[in-house]
Amino acid sequence: MADNDVSLILAVAVVVSLGLWKLWQKWGIYSATVDWNVIFLRLGIGIISIIVLFIFLIFIVKFFRQWSREKRMIKEQRENNLRNLNELLKFEPATYISSDIRKELQKILFEINKFSNHLLVENEEVINEFKEKWFAEIEERKAAERLQIKVVSQKRSKELAAKRKFDFEVKQLISFMLSKNSSEVLPLNHKYSEKVISSAKYTVNQKLYLRKRKKETHKEAIEYYKEHDLDTQPNIDEKDKSIYTEVRRGIKEGKIQLKHIIVKDGKPLPKYFYRSKDMTSEMKQQAIAAGYQHARGIELDGKICGGGFYLHKAMIKESNYHFVTKHLFAELHPKMQVEKSINGKRVDVALCHGKLRLGVEIETGTNKESQLVAKVQWLNKHFEHWIFVCSRKLLPKYTKYVDGKKSFCLPPKKSKEKVLQLCSSYNL
Repeated sequence: MADNDVSLILAVAVVVSLGLWKLWQKWGIYSATVDWNVIFLRLGIGIISIIVLFIFLIFIVKFFRQWSREKRMIKEQRENNLRNLNELLKFEPATYISSDIRKELQKILFEINKFSNHLLVENEEVINEFKEKWFAEIEERKAAERLQIKVVSQKRSKELAAKRKFDFEVKQLISFMLSKNSSEVLPLNHKYSEKVISSAKYTVNQKLYLRKRKKETHKEAIEYYKEHDLDTQPNIDEKDKSIYTEVRRGIKEGKIQLKHIIVKDGKPLPKYFYRSKDMTSEMKQQAIAAGYQHARGIELDGKICGGGFYLHKAMIKESNYHFVTKHLFAELHPKMQVEKSINGKRVDVALCHGKLRLGVEIETGTNKESQLVAKVQWLNKHFEHWIFVCSRKLLPKYTKYVDGKKSFCLPPKKSKEKVLQLCSSYNL
């Protein structure tokens, strides 16, 4: 029971007690003339009445307290609902897309409809304004989206049209350039943009290179089968095998006629190493007759040598790569010597001219460590500078034997640059 309830009951009890005291005093004056039985009866009735009244007062106080609590809770709930309603009416969408805003708004309206009818009626005007505002906003955004879609669609259509026109003009120009066998020609009756010309030239250059390579390989295949049986083929790339197959088929079907081969005396040509593109047809025939071997290869700078090389190797076990590479280094200076012999040992390439003594060793990864140690000692003894030439993959194996000052380990392109640098520093 609350303190207020106790205070009220005590106050009532005090008043009743005072009343009884006054009544007793009054009755005490006339005690001689009063019937005590009547007095005690009345007194008992009064006490019972007081107890009943006391109980009734307790019930009245509890009822009043419960009624006040419920009224306060209803008021608090009403205020809380109103606060929540106002929060909902402050709705700000997390997106700019009309369909998403509509979904969010529907969720908000669903939450609003959960409130009591009394609260909804009181705030009907505000709620209606909220609905009208956002439904109008949704319609405006839908209109803006439709306009944006239209603009984007028109832009896309223009881009596709421009691309179709560009592709058509590029294809048209490529066809014209290929018909003229050149990427540097343009038609007189049509003007193309720089972008179209650049794109067409790039494609044409690739196609012309492949066309030229195919033509050269086709000629090489015919030259090969002038000297070899049709059931053979040289060691060539996979992409060139189809051309050799085509040549063999043409020879068998009689579409390709092999000309009569001029048989030479079998004597080697003046050099043991030739580029195919520097040789005439008769020189190639004479080279084949003299036992030269045709091989594909790349220059020291990594570019493919068109047509390959013709080799005349004294050592059969020597790989084509090793033979070609050492002769390519020999071309870097007129005084370069291949297989230079010093005290009974040979270096692949040597330049001993003026104050420069330079040795070049082509390494393919076949030497044992003990052989390399002996070779390094011999090179240090007889050359002022020397170079191990190897692929990038083999650099870790050979780098530990050089000091980077007198001796070097470099791939072919870097080795070529180092040789030319040393020649320049010695004024050779």
